[in-house]
Amino acid sequence: MKNNMLFLFVGVLVTGFLFSPVFVVAKDVCYVDKDIDDGGNGGKKDPYKKISKALDKGCHNIIIEEGTYEEAITLGKGVEIEGKSRDDVVIIGKVTMKDNSSLENVTVSGNGINVEKNADVKVKDVKIEDAHIGINTLGNGKLEVNDVVFTKNHKGLYLQRGKNVKITGCKVYNNSEEGIDIRSNVDGIISRNEIYDNGESGIEVILGKSDLVIENNKIKNNDASGIAIQYYKQANKLGDIKIIGNTITGNKSFGINCKTPSGGGQTKDYWSKSVNMHSNKIFDNKDGDFSKSCHFGDILISNANKTKEQIEEEQTKQEQKKIE
Repeated sequence: MKNNMLFLFVGVLVTGFLFSPVFVVAKDVCYVDKDIDDGGNGGKKDPYKKISKALDKGCHNIIIEEGTYEEAITLGKGVEIEGKSRDDVVIIGKVTMKDNSSLENVTVSGNGINVEKNADVKVKDVKIEDAHIGINTLGNGKLEVNDVVFTKNHKGLYLQRGKNVKITGCKVYNNSEEGIDIRSNVDGIISRNEIYDNGESGIEVILGKSDLVIENNKIKNNDASGIAIQYYKQANKLGDIKIIGNTITGNKSFGINCKTPSGGGQTKDYWSKSVNMHSNKIFDNKDGDFSKSCHFGDILISNANKTKEQIEEEQTKQEQKKIE
């Protein structure tokens, strides 16, 4: 009798759980194809018509067939979306990304991507165009962006304070404002990107508490400076910005510029204590390769275009002379 009662209790519990209105069975892989009739079950042979339908059904891995999808979507925690081709899968609508989500092989047109606060997200092989901001982060968490095209936006990327970033292999061009706009207290690496023909500076970064490596990028022909580094009174801590192995040329203002939008207050050595440079090719920028407002000093400017080995060799020779 006791066993029968136990089985009855478990049966009622499971049945109630499965048929609860808030319970959704998550699927491993779902398919979406705009060219089919609505009413599919998300399978490869019977896909959903809309991305939002797959999301509503709790799909975590979503494969999108070719076509233009006019809908705003939110990638919930752990959701991965992959299009069949970056050029042939177009999402027209705002894309919001939550923690541990990823987006790959699509074009996002018109509204860009918003990354929620504290979210770790990945964006790969994506094109983002015609948005106010290509990728906008709300601070904290990790952002990994690889092989992404940002074009015809106002800003390519807007990285707000507290974010850890890895931006590699991207093309950032023909945006009407900055290619990459970085607020204070942003850490990470910006490497092997092409950043050119933007309406303002290629990269703009507030130094305060930032810990960034900017390396092996081609930054050219931007309408302001190649890299504009900034001091703000409310973000007055030293930064640690390493500018290494970049080609910075043909920009309409300086190769590297220093600005104080909120006014003065910093000491002249603030810039040189916050910036380290070597192994670059910085040349032929219209207003000069280094703004005088940076107060970098002859040694730092000289080292900017020398390799690390050349700098170390010169230091060794100087030490030998002291001993002699």
